[in-house]
Amino acid sequence: MKSLSFFKFASAFVPIALLAGLAHAEESPNQQDLFEQPKDMESLVEEVRNATYQVFCGEYGGSGWGLKTEYGGKEVEYLVTNAHVIEDCVKTGGLIVEDRWGNALKAKLINYWHRDADWDNSAAEIDFALLEIEGRKLNTLSKLAMELPIGSWLMTSSYPAIDWDVGVYSVTTGVISAETYVSGYTTDAPINGGSSGGVVVNSRGEVLGTIYASNDPGEYLDTALFLDNRTLFEVIAKAQREGSK
Repeated sequence: MKSLSFFKFASAFVPIALLAGLAHAEESPNQQDLFEQPKDMESLVEEVRNATYQVFCGEYGGSGWGLKTEYGGKEVEYLVTNAHVIEDCVKTGGLIVEDRWGNALKAKLINYWHRDADWDNSAAEIDFALLEIEGRKLNTLSKLAMELPIGSWLMTSSYPAIDWDVGVYSVTTGVISAETYVSGYTTDAPINGGSSGGVVVNSRGEVLGTIYASNDPGEYLDTALFLDNRTLFEVIAKAQREGSK
């Protein structure tokens, strides 16, 4: 996982995000308070864990999560991870995905997009890859958050690089601490190497976004950064236009 040691806040620029894929979502009927931990934490962890995967590219590993949603009037299903997790396998292949039970799944790269944030040109960070699992059913999450209020509760779900042979699953909790506009959102929920591509959910079990980087915990208390679903749907739109890589 890459580490960001410095970032600043932008107050004037809000990126134009593609919302076509989110247009079908309605306000959640779930009345769980977004600022409080969910009442049934065990069920939330189980649901999210089932849809969280390990992603391997050569000697490098990261995380990913299953997504099922609508785009352009049809249902689409992807395994979402970060582009920097799989970049070394774009030309050589060799992608391997493992589920929570240690089953190795054959993965096909559909599309990816990696662009570093550029404050001077108001270019937002993009770091996504979309994979397709071949021959096996993908466990997915389909509820996407439309609200990301600062200070609201969240949970991360990923496979940090503690022991790749065992596949150590981890959840951490915290709050949305800031919106950086071009670098996504920050949280005080701790993450580690290998968490790249992991999923972030709110107290209603709705997906807030995807982990992509961390700050130096010695310098910042807001240790993790994630990209929201608006950015993800820009990459889905790209995949629909261009097809598989």
